[in-house]
Amino acid sequence: MYEVEAKVWVKQKKEWQSLLAKIKEAAKFEKEEIKEDLYFGREKSSEAVFRLRTKDQKTHTVTTKEKNIIEGIEQSKERSFKIDQLKNFLFFTEGLGFKLILKKKKVSRVFIKKNLSIELNTIENLGNFLEIESLCKIKSEIPQARRQITKIFRQLGFEQKDFEKRPYLEILQTLS
Repeated sequence: MYEVEAKVWVKQKKEWQSLLAKIKEAAKFEKEEIKEDLYFGREKSSEAVFRLRTKDQKTHTVTTKEKNIIEGIEQSKERSFKIDQLKNFLFFTEGLGFKLILKKKKVSRVFIKKNLSIELNTIENLGNFLEIESLCKIKSEIPQARRQITKIFRQLGFEQKDFEKRPYLEILQTLS
């Protein structure tokens, strides 16, 4: 599976409310969710190898990504699996020499427009972001997904120059 996504900072509350109104007109509200991410890496490295995401304190998914960021749009090949024994998994990862690098909490309002997920995200200790994402089954679908994402951002008043090019993990690491 390929994930194609871009995000922009939404720094002012007034802008956030205006954006929410525009998105409600253009897309269907799907859900609000809380995603708590734990990033793990090797003992003597600050680079994450995988992420353990807990959604709404219920489901646990481990993901690794091969990231490529082009013109502010991230294209990632993702590999994920669910786990149902969290404590055992954490014990297992520690035994393999992985350490917790960073924690991230994201509260998301998720809207759907065709095959796009439009999220208004609040990242704890960081701020508010608009993120638009498409999941592609095959690599040849990526260019179309990039065009769709850019088009929706333009409709919402953002240009490619506004895209935040750094992953959340990198931004949070510069703050800690």
